[in-house]
Parts: sequence; C-alpha cells; structure tokens
Amino acid sequence: MVQYDLVLSHALLVILLYCLYLENKIQPDQKHRFHFFNSFFSRKLVGKDLGGVSEGREAFLHVRRWTQKVNIFDKEYIFKPVNFSLHWSLLVICHPGEVANLEGKNL
Repeated sequence: MVQYDLVLSHALLVILLYCLYLENKIQPDQKHRFHFFNSFFSRKLVGKDLGGVSEGREAFLHVRRWTQKVNIFDKEYIFKPVNFSLHWSLLVICHPGEVANLEGKNL
C-alpha cells in the first residue's frame, strides 16, 4: 500500500507543480485571464468533507467563499486538479463565460 500512496502523491505533485509552472509563466498583464483552484475545491464543492454528496445550491454554499473575490465567468481559463477513483487529472475549463451567456438561447 505504501508504494500505491507514493504513486498517488507523485501524480498530485506533478499536477500541482505544473499549475505553479503555468502561473509563473503567465505575463503579469495576462494573469486576469486565468484562475487556478487548488485540489481541495472539488472536495468542498461536493460536500465530501461533511460525509455526503451535495448538489446545486447546497454545493455552491460550500464553496461560495472560494469564489467571492473572483468572477470565474470573466476568466478565459480555469485550472482545477480533480481526483476521481484515486486518479488525479487536471481539468481545464475554457471560456466559462460563453456558457453562462447561452441562457435562454435555442441550442
């Protein structure tokens, strides 16, 4: 089990280091276009810290403080480490504001 934990830790470390690398490569006048969440955001969003799974408004209430100072729909790219079934991935959300502006439009 120790080797498995070590591999899992290395996967997360690689993702987090890549996010730090990206943050440092972005020119200061371009930083407003990007947002980086940490690995705890997803856990809070779904309410796993509280022992269950949350949806909709309840899920939003768990993370509203994480987004109160930033309008994520104004960002062009959002980076978020995600853990699903002991596998780490980096989720990149592109142009979230475009989806928010589709409300009421016939798709």
